[in-house]
Amino acid sequence: MLVWSVVFWGKLMQRGYQRSIPGLYWFLMKQGMTAQKLPNPKYIPKPYEQMSYPGQRVQIDVRFVPACCLVNEAKGKRFYQYTAINEYSRWRYVEAFEEHSTYSSAVFLRHFLERFPMPVECVQTDNGTEFTKRFPLLGRRL
Repeated sequence: MLVWSVVFWGKLMQRGYQRSIPGLYWFLMKQGMTAQKLPNPKYIPKPYEQMSYPGQRVQIDVRFVPACCLVNEAKGKRFYQYTAINEYSRWRYVEAFEEHSTYSSAVFLRHFLERFPMPVECVQTDNGTEFTKRFPLLGRRL
């Protein structure tokens, strides 16, 4: 809005207008000639799609395992917990890996598919770098 006012003020100054920019702005506000801010549209959440059979959709995510949760020979190492949850039955499969990579994700998915008793139609992830290599160098120095 202010940029528009400055441009308008500059054109008026070329034609002999002598008041300041704030003066012009307040005059336009009093006259109701400023741009009106449109209200934000109300957020309408999408309804949750209820699954109707096992294997229709499986969600997979990865979390870092905190050091306080590690005991015995696992102390001092880094682990990543891969979790797959079937949305219909809430059947869960969990496995830990020392590496956070696409290779570990592929191994986890293969192990999960071997153990899940039904065929899987859809796998949903958060598109993290461990699942996709679309943006592998984003934010890294070369």
